[in-house]
Amino acid sequence: MVTTTNTPPYLVHETENARLWLMPAPTFLGGLDKTIQRCAELGMQHLLSTVEPHEVSALGLEDLPAACLASEITLHKMPMADRQPPQLPETFSRVSSDLYRRLRKGESVGVHCKSGIGRSGMHVCALLGKLGFGLDEALTIIERERGLNAPNTPEQLDWLARNWAAISAK
Repeated sequence: MVTTTNTPPYLVHETENARLWLMPAPTFLGGLDKTIQRCAELGMQHLLSTVEPHEVSALGLEDLPAACLASEITLHKMPMADRQPPQLPETFSRVSSDLYRRLRKGESVGVHCKSGIGRSGMHVCALLGKLGFGLDEALTIIERERGLNAPNTPEQLDWLARNWAAISAK
């Protein structure tokens, strides 16, 4: 059963053997290494980073690949523009399908962007869709666990609505 903790990473969904988290840039516990170590302790095996290259140093994520490697978390990257829908829908679909397969195999996944709202919210919403939830239900789950609407821009929500059939396809 998912319980709201009001602290990141936000556990959005869990099955008997896999968990799905949404989170802001992984420095929220006072540093990158400490945060990534905590994610590993929670059982996170994969982390999708959606930040763009120009955001990496501003968010203190230069050592994210090394921190993930040290904690045995596989780092996946899909840079996306902040507050915008995916510019590369095919890549978005491929990445969400890959992460969905990992969840189905019992592997736990985290998704982060700058604030843990828009870009990460879109990916988590897509994963919930692949797990069988409808769009409104997925958005409600994310809102409940994150404590706010995520994703939250009209452009992102419209893109999800227009593409939901393809996004949620297994």
